[in-house]
Amino acid sequence: ASAEEEMKWLRLLPKVDLHCHLGGVSGAADLVEIATAMRGELKPFQDRLEPFLDDLRGLVEQGDAAQIRRHVVHPEEKRLQETLKRVAAERGVPVWAVCASLINAFAGQEALLDQFIFFDRASEEQYIGIDIKQYEPLGDLQGSSLLQTETAIRTTCRLLIRKCRAENVRYIEVRCSPINYTRGGLSAENVVRFIREELAEGLPDVCAGLIFIGSRHGKMSDCWRHVELAQQILGEDSENPAVPLVGFDLAGDEEFDAERFVPAFRPLFEQCLHITVHAGETKPAGSIWKAVYTLNAERIGHGLKLTESEKLLRHFLDRGISVEMCPSSNLQIVGFRDNYLPATFHLPVYPLKSYLDKGLKVLVNTDNPGISRTDATKELMRAARLTPGGLSRMDVLNLIRNGFRASFAGYDLRRKLLLAAEKRVLEILQQEDSIHNG
Repeated sequence: ASAEEEMKWLRLLPKVDLHCHLGGVSGAADLVEIATAMRGELKPFQDRLEPFLDDLRGLVEQGDAAQIRRHVVHPEEKRLQETLKRVAAERGVPVWAVCASLINAFAGQEALLDQFIFFDRASEEQYIGIDIKQYEPLGDLQGSSLLQTETAIRTTCRLLIRKCRAENVRYIEVRCSPINYTRGGLSAENVVRFIREELAEGLPDVCAGLIFIGSRHGKMSDCWRHVELAQQILGEDSENPAVPLVGFDLAGDEEFDAERFVPAFRPLFEQCLHITVHAGETKPAGSIWKAVYTLNAERIGHGLKLTESEKLLRHFLDRGISVEMCPSSNLQIVGFRDNYLPATFHLPVYPLKSYLDKGLKVLVNTDNPGISRTDATKELMRAARLTPGGLSRMDVLNLIRNGFRASFAGYDLRRKLLLAAEKRVLEILQQEDSIHNG
């Protein structure tokens, strides 16, 4: 009953978002805005795509998302991504052009595009515990399918900064794999430049840092290329770049040989670059152990299985290792009890509150806000929804403080941001006290 009032209070609070993938930030309305901005880049391919688009526009006018999906995605194609590649090959155009043109067909029909993307995951009840293999395809119209042109990359970053301002996110660390955005002819260096220039436009309200992602499930050479790009960027950077490269992440299949990645990570260790690793989301605590003891991770993405090892949990406490939790995507991929959804009451309890009570430096993040249909404020509310009895206001403030403390921002900026956040929180509490006491 008090959810709306609580959301207003949560939105006022200064926040950080330390686990946010650039390739997953856009919802349906965002995708239409990006694709609309790309229309000039699409003109050379328009004639070759027109037959495909004519049929699609007719179906969009009818407004039946299920029928559109049956028409666009062939039964033998498991992912929309495969459809984009097929149409691109048949028409002799880039995949990104097919992707943007498909999105443009939904201009003015953003709700229908949302239905098209999420089809049988439209309601909250249908979007619980679907596993990572069902979750990732929901982002097939963005990420590397779309972010292959300067306009697409710049517009996505502008949208992200706009979202940060709307939710009072004062500092964000944006994760990306720049080399994956070079299939349209861009250089990796220019991809990084576009991202940094646009994120810098958020200053001074929104400070940002970059985290490059290496993949465990791709070619080892791709991981090396991102390591080499990181070394290049660090070597070229001025002393205080507006948007610094602050860390390196390892993501993908958690069943991996950590020792295999040590040679690639050693140059990053030598540069003293911060390390975060996706671990313990869908696999046992052993994946977390590998991340910490083999790859020197200072933060762990998700860390849901840390409860399996009391010794490892104690090590996190002793060393101040942070846990980047993402309540919405954790619910959607793994499945947990949500106080608002009776159909989930048989599911396990989300470990966030137990981590917090034990003193772990746990923080809340968005992960893929567009794919998870969330934002930084909603994630705090979701964290409370996933906690039996909810979270107290002090719990929420501890989560926020942990976020500022766990950031990879330099010491001076981190201290400045934390002090400013504490000052703002005090102002909010004093204003409330004044209202209540007349």
